[in-house]
Amino acid sequence: LPSSLAPAPKVETVQEKKEEEAKKEAVVKAVVEHELGLDKFCPDCQWKNMPFTCQKRVDWMMGTYSITEEAAKESVIQGCHTRLRRGRVF
Repeated sequence: LPSSLAPAPKVETVQEKKEEEAKKEAVVKAVVEHELGLDKFCPDCQWKNMPFTCQKRVDWMMGTYSITEEAAKESVIQGCHTRLRRGRVF
């Protein structure tokens, strides 16, 4: 094609590049959470028969054991009182 008919290259600003990268990261995070079952995490339900929520347990585990939020959620999901009561252990 003559240069006058060729499509002009798309020029992205730094802000557009950052926004596109953030979108990609969000997609990757969603896929990872789904693969690990973290999309089923319920932060407001009661953890086991304890007087605190699943989110409180995650926060405590992260602070006490210096583990990632994902690792803490994986562990907490297994002991979720609501899921155990409903027979839905993931």
